[in-house]
Amino acid sequence: IISLVILKCYKKKKLNETFDNNLSIGLVTTTKSAHNLNDWINYHLDFGIKKIYLIFDDKNEDTSRYRLYDSRLSIIKNNNEWEDKLKLCSQYNNFKDSYNTEVMTRQILNAEYILKIAKVENIDWLIHIDVDEILYSKKHSNINSLFNNLNSSTNVIKIHNYEVAPTNDNTGNCFRSQYYFKTKKAGSMFNAYFNGKGGCKVSSDAYPHGVHDFKSKTEIKEIIDENDLVILHYVNCNFHEWVRKYKILGKFSDKWWGRKKIPLQFHTKSRDIINDNSIKFWENTCRQLYNKDVVLSESLLDNLVKDNKII
Repeated sequence: IISLVILKCYKKKKLNETFDNNLSIGLVTTTKSAHNLNDWINYHLDFGIKKIYLIFDDKNEDTSRYRLYDSRLSIIKNNNEWEDKLKLCSQYNNFKDSYNTEVMTRQILNAEYILKIAKVENIDWLIHIDVDEILYSKKHSNINSLFNNLNSSTNVIKIHNYEVAPTNDNTGNCFRSQYYFKTKKAGSMFNAYFNGKGGCKVSSDAYPHGVHDFKSKTEIKEIIDENDLVILHYVNCNFHEWVRKYKILGKFSDKWWGRKKIPLQFHTKSRDIINDNSIKFWENTCRQLYNKDVVLSESLLDNLVKDNKII
């Protein structure tokens, strides 16, 4: 059972744990109307993240509340000036036609350009995650400890992900009130992705390969043990957050980039029902879907915990 409050208490530096204070780990993320973003930021800074690159996908979003942070947080707005910079990315021509319609296009290009900035700012490693995801370790109170244990030749990493398992539909701050997560053993129950996220050594020739991975011509990849580090994905963590997310996404295509059919059935079902203005009892219908496909009953939860499919 995990919650952000428990995590923050756990992540006080252990006396017998040593790490290289000079190692710089960075995060890059693209966000729009994020859920409890201050909690997300503070948690990762407490975990030893040296730099967070936060790209706001809505150039009109009010970011004034984040100006109190120190230089460990870079706030970037996706305006015309930023898009001009993204045109310098090696992958821009491949994605330019979908820049305005596909959020993953902007995420990929954002991550590629941030790699350029991270090199200048002497960041050692860059990890690409979303603002409904946090990095969690059972073993390490500071992320530097993990990276000190990597093979020195490793230049790409893969981190497994767990998915939040809500037990009701009306929690407030998801980071502080959701305690259960589906493990890899419950992969068939995931409503979102279950293929993890990636990171890369900034000094290498690695580049973002989609939103989940980094690639390198000289790739030496290390898959991180789940006890060392996982991503906790707070996807659709309560009813109102779920509705708000799909209102923002709108009526997106059935195919990513118009080519690959989206395999996540709950993703497209959510799009259809939340954006259907013809439903007479709209909220009741939406709650039926959410409670059926997202919320876990107590009896089911107990059995899944016994099978180590839920922690």
